[in-house]
Amino acid sequence: MHVSTAFCLFCLCRINGEKRKLLFLTNQQADLLSNTKGSMEKILDAFEVPKPKLVINLLKSLGTSSWFDGFSKDTPSGTVLGRGLIMNGLAWSTEEELMDALNR
Repeated sequence: MHVSTAFCLFCLCRINGEKRKLLFLTNQQADLLSNTKGSMEKILDAFEVPKPKLVINLLKSLGTSSWFDGFSKDTPSGTVLGRGLIMNGLAWSTEEELMDALNR
């Protein structure tokens, strides 16, 4: 029988004169939180962290010359090489879509 106990240290402290919440977890507790769906959202809510207005996902760059050199020179135009990358072409269907993206 596996018994799980809940123990954590949560305290209020002052940092630069402002009250801040601080949470101490064991490695096992941190691992459990990271692997339990919805737990991080509950932690952020408990710490009153506001919802982000903008999220930027950093993706692997596929635009290096060495990456392009990996494709044959005979690769047909219009072949999709990756997200937003088209052999000898633009990622936009029309010039209007391109200009709209540039103006944003």
